[in-house]
Amino acid sequence: MREGPGSDRSSSTDLTVQQAVIDRAPAILAADPRILAGWLVGSFATGQADAYSDIDLHCLITDDSADWFRGHWAQTATALVGPLVLAQDIPGIIGGYTITPDWLHLDLILHSYSELDPKTVSGLRPLYDRAGNLLPAGSTPRNVFAEPYFPDREIKQFLYFLGNLPVLIARGERLISHASVTGFREIMTTVMLAERGIHDRGGAKRLNPFLTAEQRQSLESLPTAVMDDDQIIEALRVVTRAVRQRSKQLAARTGATWPQDLEAAALRSIQRQLGIDFT
Repeated sequence: MREGPGSDRSSSTDLTVQQAVIDRAPAILAADPRILAGWLVGSFATGQADAYSDIDLHCLITDDSADWFRGHWAQTATALVGPLVLAQDIPGIIGGYTITPDWLHLDLILHSYSELDPKTVSGLRPLYDRAGNLLPAGSTPRNVFAEPYFPDREIKQFLYFLGNLPVLIARGERLISHASVTGFREIMTTVMLAERGIHDRGGAKRLNPFLTAEQRQSLESLPTAVMDDDQIIEALRVVTRAVRQRSKQLAARTGATWPQDLEAAALRSIQRQLGIDFT
């Protein structure tokens, strides 16, 4: 019998390891006068955490310390969780994601005082407030669901890659063609999230709660492909047809303009160069 994942986190409801970090975080943040406040976002803020959840910690820092933290934020992460095997910057922000030898995952993001008012952050759980008035008094709600919208940029990019499929296939780029099946399935996921009005679902490792049963069934029914030219082409044909059909329905539902000319050009490109009908 296989044992559960991790000797100290064998149950999906065992949050002991993460909770220990969260419990000691206020004292560690308070010890650095440059850190003005700290709060959780993500599953530990919304009450949806399990034993596999990352800790998403955000901090408000003084303006004059921003440059230092930009180069040394991992020191604060180490103080919180101990030695690290990975501390990776996230471009464009102060902070990044870290991993410990036991694969505890901490995301640490820092914001300059003049650039963010934490009271405007949704889905926040307060941890530490040096002044006592920088954070909301309690957790703030986060509703990721809103009105449906049409993901115009992503759909135009999808149609662009659709029209370029003959290039990959004619060049014998089987690996890239095969990867395109997965890429187009990801576009379908984007469309389904847009159907539910979701612009940001949070972490990349949780999708099921954001899709309806019908959406999951439709997504799971899309074909994959083995490394065979004919099967790759057939999978591409089926997946791209499904994406186009669902995207058009969403465009009509939201009053968006479907890029008809771009779609027609992409389909002509495939028909002309490959002799295959993708309509």
